[in-house]
Amino acid sequence: MFRSARIKLTAWYLVIIMAVTVFFSSMVYFGFCNEAERALEMHERRLETKMRDFSRFQPLPERFHEPINQETIREIKAKLLVMLTSINLLVLSLAGAFGYILAGKTLEPIEEMIKRQKNFISDAAHELKTPLTSMKTYLEVNLRNKGLTLSQTKKILEETIEDVDSLTHLTNMLLTQSRYQNFEKPNNPSTFNLNTVIDKVIKKLRPKADEKGVEIACTGDNIEITANRENISELITILLDNGIKFNRENGKVSVILKDSDKYISIKVADTGIGIAKKDLPYIFDRFYKADTSRAKIEHDGFGLGLSIAREIVKTHGGNISVVESTKDGTIFEIKLPKK
Repeated sequence: MFRSARIKLTAWYLVIIMAVTVFFSSMVYFGFCNEAERALEMHERRLETKMRDFSRFQPLPERFHEPINQETIREIKAKLLVMLTSINLLVLSLAGAFGYILAGKTLEPIEEMIKRQKNFISDAAHELKTPLTSMKTYLEVNLRNKGLTLSQTKKILEETIEDVDSLTHLTNMLLTQSRYQNFEKPNNPSTFNLNTVIDKVIKKLRPKADEKGVEIACTGDNIEITANRENISELITILLDNGIKFNRENGKVSVILKDSDKYISIKVADTGIGIAKKDLPYIFDRFYKADTSRAKIEHDGFGLGLSIAREIVKTHGGNISVVESTKDGTIFEIKLPKK
């Protein structure tokens, strides 16, 4: 599909470029012809004047009787026409090559966007199909059981509602990621104090951290940032929530802020079990969940958190990476450009 679109776009580029070059070539050619005719006419007039003036005193020299050489003018016109035609053919060749490259560059973002949408739909359908099929099978099996008691029926309904809540959470996260993918820049940016936002996120996650005995602290520079406040809050929430979820009992999660000349650095360090090297290249992929080190800790989740975090950082023109991951913990770093 995109190859066909690329060829059509290249053809339109060629039509436009050739229309412009042919127009200017025609102007040059007919302009030269008009100027040549005018110059020839002026030359004939001057010659006639000289002939009249000169003939009064003595006989005209032989050169004044020679006819004007029209053949030379025709040769110049023919050579000019050949030259302009050659230039137009050269422009056509170069425009075709560069137009094809430019068409590819023009269509590349659209192709990438459609590819991401297809992958998103495919991944979402796969993730939704599995629990829905499991839920349907579970209900069908229990419906065939004629000996179900009221308490058993209530338990089945409670478990089904939990599954529905889980699917609702998955759907909301998918919608969240889709929303971030539609923006190349932060929506409704404002200037606010980053430390204040982080303190609010820590306060919100404190009960969950206390259940596991995890300590959360924020240190470093006091920073004013221009960004989408809600997006940054969600970004910090994702990283701190992961830091708590994958931490050890009585562990620690630290947020370190640094304000440099060119960018703002936000480091989130935990004392968890780390991420296996083979998993590091994929942790920001949608629905990716490590199968080894982090799987040792039982947790819920769909593997969307870090993928959403990456989208948030991208919309703000920054980058997110794992700067260190060992058996003693992991350090994520976010770098956001200063406005």
